[in-house]
Amino acid sequence: MHDRYQPTGLPVEHVVPELVEKLADHPVVVLVAPPGSGKTTTVPPLVRESGLLAGGKLIMTEPRRVAARAAAARIAELSGGKVGDLVGYRVRNDHRVGPQTLMEIVTEGVLLRRLQRDPDLEGVRLVVFDEFHERSLDSDLALVLTHDAQSGLRPDLRILLMSATPDLGALGRVFPSAPVVTTTARTHPVSVSYRPRDATEPLSDAVVDEALRLTTGVPEGDILVFVPGMREIRQVVSTLSRILGDPWTVLGLHGSLPAEEQDRALGSSLPGERRVIVSTSLAETSVTVPGVTAVLDSGFRRRPVMASGDSFPTLQTVRISRSAATQRTGRAGRTAPGVCTRLWSAEEDRHLSEDDPPQITYSPLDSLVLQTAAWGARTEELLWPDPPPPDHLLMSRELLVDIGAVDSAGRITPRGRRMAGLPTDPRIAAILVSAAETGEPETVATAAALAAVLHEDWRPERVGSDLAELVTGFWRNRRVPRSVHRQARDWFRRLAGGGSPPDTRPDLVGSLLLHGYPDRVARRKPGTAIHVLTSGRGVEVGRSPISGDTGSPDRIGEWIVIADLGNAKVRRGDRAGAPTLAAVTYATVDRESLSAAPTIRPTTVDELRWPGGTAPVTGRRTSRLGELVLAESQFRPGVEQIGSAVVEAVTAEGIGLLPWSERDRSLLSRLRFLASRGGSDGSRTISASTGIDPESLSDRALARDCAEWLAPFLSGADPRSPLAGLDL
Repeated sequence: MHDRYQPTGLPVEHVVPELVEKLADHPVVVLVAPPGSGKTTTVPPLVRESGLLAGGKLIMTEPRRVAARAAAARIAELSGGKVGDLVGYRVRNDHRVGPQTLMEIVTEGVLLRRLQRDPDLEGVRLVVFDEFHERSLDSDLALVLTHDAQSGLRPDLRILLMSATPDLGALGRVFPSAPVVTTTARTHPVSVSYRPRDATEPLSDAVVDEALRLTTGVPEGDILVFVPGMREIRQVVSTLSRILGDPWTVLGLHGSLPAEEQDRALGSSLPGERRVIVSTSLAETSVTVPGVTAVLDSGFRRRPVMASGDSFPTLQTVRISRSAATQRTGRAGRTAPGVCTRLWSAEEDRHLSEDDPPQITYSPLDSLVLQTAAWGARTEELLWPDPPPPDHLLMSRELLVDIGAVDSAGRITPRGRRMAGLPTDPRIAAILVSAAETGEPETVATAAALAAVLHEDWRPERVGSDLAELVTGFWRNRRVPRSVHRQARDWFRRLAGGGSPPDTRPDLVGSLLLHGYPDRVARRKPGTAIHVLTSGRGVEVGRSPISGDTGSPDRIGEWIVIADLGNAKVRRGDRAGAPTLAAVTYATVDRESLSAAPTIRPTTVDELRWPGGTAPVTGRRTSRLGELVLAESQFRPGVEQIGSAVVEAVTAEGIGLLPWSERDRSLLSRLRFLASRGGSDGSRTISASTGIDPESLSDRALARDCAEWLAPFLSGADPRSPLAGLDL
């Protein structure tokens, strides 16, 4: 074993001395290094060897677990050691570090939780943010908190931001004095061709057809295919595996795969083997797939997006940016000249946006608001590269108040602090903490299984999945991926204090979901597969976004709680105004659970109705969740409410509602006649003889002013007939 980096001739090696010099004199430094420069595996060991750390540690963040493990393994290989010695990694549910570890490669979430436990970052000399150009929510938040700690607690701490793209406008606003060091990349030429697909052809079919063409047209090397998400990965891998034989092996690559399957895709081909690797955007920048000489780019990625005015995100398939397309293309030229096929036209390419927007501008901010509250600050008080949208902040604060994570002033609660310590979304954390508070093992086991399904985004091919079905027999279900089982067991042990989890109780799933998703309650419209959210928007339940087929509405409960929403697939023949949202995962909940849930806070509205004449005043009490009616009942109005009901009805509908007698009408006519008799010119002004304004006796004026002339006579009226016996 040796502990020194073995030079590889990568371009970034030549700028490390300048980088170290800048870090010695500046709190924040930026390195712009395109893919192929070697920044991820070269900078950490060379900075360590420079003496800059002075006995301290270096922490480097990666946007994904697979990238953190891969970076640690490659650095260890280049240094002649093992992972866990000088270099190690920490990711959710896995770590390999030792007492001699000076370089820790971590995910951004791991750094966030360490900052919450140890704001001083004791023993850490340098924090490196790799792939910062991706601008994930966690990377922005981790940078902001690290910078806040540096400014207030650790002026000796150094921050290095490494970006694959040169667009530094947002960083320049936060760190105007930060020096920028640039380097080049060692790449080979890549020939780009455009093969736009027919708009009516399913994306997965187009990918399969083009991949088959590449397997015969590219003489050597592996093929890297970019698709939007896991659904397309499964479809493409399944189809190609049936068609291709030796020497081809077809592999998937995404963040939810077990580590060993990810390592297989990120490793080198076996002798005589060629591979087709089908990946999400994971393989775009943060990991290197060796041996790739051809890239097939679908041109899409999938991400959750908050639409304007909505309090929930929907998972949308969106076009990639030009910078993303460039980085994907570059994957084909790492080791030799390569080719890239883009499934769009050259004209479409000219209209791509330059860069992907920062995640903070379009994603839910629940986690960000909770973590800043745990930090002891309000989000607006911190310095952000791109400030979070105020309307998204407001919606997240309202949700966190509803689930008990923060108080009305935005301060974190003891419950919220427990939630912030769990490595998952606040909604899922609320489910786990609520279950732990019951102290019931079956409830905790069910919550752990439910949380793992939601956190790992696991469900079978069928879309519109009932979550109660997914957790039925959970611990014995062999269809559940090992990563989901492992996550669920980890949460059960953490919340229950150890032991083996008992069987799950599917009947608890709906009530558990209410603790994290109180704003996603929906009620079915009778005889349809459409449910209505509290906002009034319609949601289809049971229609597959793949096929567009709708299941029987009878199998879906009247009341449901929706965990994930997507866009409904539009079918030929859909009527105007058909729902544009589809429930991806949900659970049925009964009315009793809704009434008992502490997160459900219905509003009670009392409506008084008086139809006129001598009819009674009736009262209807409605319990509502937004636009949804939970319960209705009749009540007897109080004495003080009767007069108000009559006055409101007359003001709105006119004096025709009053029980006028012939005598009353005759008297009103005579008064109007007298009021109309003006001076000698006969003008309709205030009569000199009566002092009455003629307009004040009109039907419109009498209705408008009835609170003055009618209300005093309604005090103590009988609600059964409030105007009976009243002499108008």
